[in-house]
Amino acid sequence: MKIPGNATWFPNVQHQLRYAFGFLKGDAYAAIEPHLANDGLNFATLDKFTEVLKMAFGDPDETRTATLELESLRQTNKEFSRYYADFQRLIAIVNYDERAKRAALERGLNKELKSALTLQDAPNDETFLKFVARINRLDNRIRAHL
Repeated sequence: MKIPGNATWFPNVQHQLRYAFGFLKGDAYAAIEPHLANDGLNFATLDKFTEVLKMAFGDPDETRTATLELESLRQTNKEFSRYYADFQRLIAIVNYDERAKRAALERGLNKELKSALTLQDAPNDETFLKFVARINRLDNRIRAHL
């Protein structure tokens, strides 16, 4: 984010709030406009500012929505890295343990990768991230030979 990375540009909360407010348009602007005061915005923190926006525009059941998206997410003919980027966005919302993450990731792989995985023995100590790296290598090899 720009604000934490440039603390000297935003020396206090009001500077941060005004900066963020400057990007709002349309309905988002209208949602925050009632919080304007002569001396700035009536929020104690930037988190409170974003909370108002999330209440107005956010998903009321983000976890359920992400779970449903995750269940239908498929790699199809995309590169694994693109599929994994979508997967990471969704998995960050749901609270899956390592085994559930692996099962969800595997469920969405294309046929070629699933077939390639069946030909390999998984190392006993393979973590989820090592599994991801192995799939990425397999995908790259398969694509190099197409």
